[in-house]
Amino acid sequence: MNSRTITHLAAALAAAGALLAMGLGASAASAATASPASGFSVRPVEFNPANPATRAYFIVTVARGARFTDHIAIVNPNPTPINLLAYPVSGLTGTTSGDVYANRQDRRTGAGAWLTHATESITVPADSQVTAAFTVVVPKGATPGDHLAGMAFQAAQQTVGGGHFAITEIVREVVGVEIIVRGTASPRIALRGAALAALPGTNFPAVVVKLANTGRQLCKPVLTVSLQGPGQKRLVVSRPLDTVLPTSAIAYPFQWPRALAAGSYTTTVKASKCGKSVTLRSVTMLRSALRRVLPIATVLAVVPPPSSSLGWWVFALIAVGCIGLGVLVSRGWRRRRPAGL
Repeated sequence: MNSRTITHLAAALAAAGALLAMGLGASAASAATASPASGFSVRPVEFNPANPATRAYFIVTVARGARFTDHIAIVNPNPTPINLLAYPVSGLTGTTSGDVYANRQDRRTGAGAWLTHATESITVPADSQVTAAFTVVVPKGATPGDHLAGMAFQAAQQTVGGGHFAITEIVREVVGVEIIVRGTASPRIALRGAALAALPGTNFPAVVVKLANTGRQLCKPVLTVSLQGPGQKRLVVSRPLDTVLPTSAIAYPFQWPRALAAGSYTTTVKASKCGKSVTLRSVTMLRSALRRVLPIATVLAVVPPPSSSLGWWVFALIAVGCIGLGVLVSRGWRRRRPAGL
C-alpha cells in the first residue's frame, strides 16, 4: 500500500472508532431520557390467515363506491395510562422508495381523504388493550388499482431530550391501509432523467435517477445503471428498489461504487420488474470530482439499539480497538517508510 492508502486506512479506522463511540453515547443518552410510558403497539384486528402481511397492515379489495369499517388493536404495555391522538394520513413514496406516511399537519390527498375516525383522542389504560374503529368510503369515481392510506396514533405528550441539543421526540405508530379498487390496472415505470451528483452532505458519488410509476399498481422496480467516463471502463450495477406507489415520482440517489473524475460520462439506466422495462441513455457532464472513501467507517458506525443481545461493552471495545489500530497503522507506516517519502 502507498502512503495515501495507509493514511486513508488509518483515518478510516480512527473515524470508525470515534463514530461508534459517539453512537454508543447517543444510544445511552436516548435510553436514559426516553419516557418509559411512551411505547405502545398497534395492529389490525381483522386479518387474512392466508396472507401474513395482513397481520401488520390492512389489504382490502373493494368496488368503487364501497364502504367498510375495520378495527385496530392498541396495546399499552406500560404501568401507566397513555393518551394518544388518532388521525388518518395519506400514503407516500419515500425519497429512496418504500412507503411512508404524511405528517399530522399535512393535507390529506388520495386515499388518505377516504378514511374517517370516530374520535381524535384515545386513552389506553395501563397494561391493557383497546380497539379503535375507522371507516373507509371509496368514491364512485375512484380509479381502479392500488391506493395507500394509514391510521396514525401519536402520543399526545411530546418528550424533549436532554444533552447538548434539545430534541423533541414524537412517538407515532401507523397501520397501513392498502385499498385495491377493482378494475383493470397495472404498474408502469417511466424514467425522466439521470444526473451525476454527490450524496447529500457527502462527497460520495451517485447517479440520481428521476423515475415515476405512472401506472395504477404499486411495484418494486429494479434499476440497472451503466456508466463510462474519463479513464474508466464501463461498469454496470443493479439494485432493487422498495415500493413505488402509483402516480408518484422520486429522484433516487443510486450510490456509485467508484470515485468519479470530472468530465463527460455516458449513462444508461434500465428499469425493470415494474411493468414493461424501459431504458434511458444520456451524456452527463461532471464538473467536480467525487471521491469514494473506505466503507469501513460506515459499516462500523452502525450502532445497535440498547436492547441488542450484545452488551454495550462489546461495541465499546470495538470502538477503542478501531481508534488504537488506526493510530498504530499510522505510526508503523511512519517508522517503516524510506527516507524522502
